[in-house]
Amino acid sequence: RYLPVAQYYYESGNKDRAIELIEVALKSVDRLGPIPDHTKQYYLTPLLQALANYTGEPACHADLCVAPQNKAPETQESLPEQE
Repeated sequence: RYLPVAQYYYESGNKDRAIELIEVALKSVDRLGPIPDHTKQYYLTPLLQALANYTGEPACHADLCVAPQNKAPETQESLPEQE
């Protein structure tokens, strides 16, 4: 639930609020109690990826770390070649 709202703030230019929401979401996952590692990783990975992308720095939580990913370049339509 936090991720779409954080993305909205980030795209609206409120980067600090987006980062804050992701950090709150990460703390919420910790409060779930003991859950299997694969389940925790399922929830943590997209949050950490967003945090890394928003800060431009690697993001880690417990033993899981992700690096920022560059956005895919926009595709450009190729112009027809002129003869």
